[in-house]
Amino acid sequence: MLMCLRTVLTLLLLIADVAREVVGDEGTRSGRTGVTGACTREKLIERRRNKRMDVEEEKPIILALPGPLFPPIDFDHASEEEGPKRGSGTIKKRFSIAGRNMYLKGEPHVDSSDHAEQTAGSIWDCSLVLAKYLEKHSQRYLKDHHVLELGSGQGVVGIACGLAGAKKVTLSDVNAALHCLRDNAVLNELESVVKVKELDWLRAHDHVRDLEPADLIVAADVVWIDQLVGPFVKTLTLAFEASKAVLKEVHVILCHKTRSNHTDNILFELLRESNFSWKEEPIENCHEEYRSSEIRIFHIFRS
Repeated sequence: MLMCLRTVLTLLLLIADVAREVVGDEGTRSGRTGVTGACTREKLIERRRNKRMDVEEEKPIILALPGPLFPPIDFDHASEEEGPKRGSGTIKKRFSIAGRNMYLKGEPHVDSSDHAEQTAGSIWDCSLVLAKYLEKHSQRYLKDHHVLELGSGQGVVGIACGLAGAKKVTLSDVNAALHCLRDNAVLNELESVVKVKELDWLRAHDHVRDLEPADLIVAADVVWIDQLVGPFVKTLTLAFEASKAVLKEVHVILCHKTRSNHTDNILFELLRESNFSWKEEPIENCHEEYRSSEIRIFHIFRS
């Protein structure tokens, strides 16, 4: 009798253990607490965390951009009569081309996660260097010429070309930057010279066909992450070939600041694959005030 009771008790204990395991599994599926459920939830959380990390690793790496190399500049038209501006304890001076001050409206309103759009409103050192370089060599590159600027941003280089005597200038960028570019052309009284066109590098085939042939194609500090290099070179190639099909001679000038050797290697490799060659401009040929060993000017061409 005692043996029977022990057997029955053992069976009941086994049934109870099985029942607890079943309840634990159900708790995991239904969100109830319990050791088994907690362990499973921890595994789920860990898997989700790893998944988020994988997604973050796939996002483009945005490099930390250093501060400006040159003193602050006042581009504000409204402050013309107020005299020199002070910013952060430093007097802001004007930026002039061919004896005329350049005016800019300011950063365009961009509500976007697209990094190309977010950076369109900044004034980059390369744009100042290239603007003053082209002013210095305007007779060679600008006189009677049509200039196309890729990735214009605020249009510093293109507007400088207009002020320095270019026959025609086309400013191009993503759609979000176009309104500001048009306003800046008006501020500098260049409506008859400067035209603004959408040229999204991811849709270059559609946009390049609407452009007029250009004698000079310029770009300043337009490549700073790997993901931009391919679209830029593709756009440059399409614009160059479209112009070259009509014009005997087409110049390409790129003003570039290295932020990643890896990105630079991709840039020049893709240029080479597109049958381009390049030559670096000696720094002494740049404007005396707007030059830096960190910024290089390249003439890009096909032999």
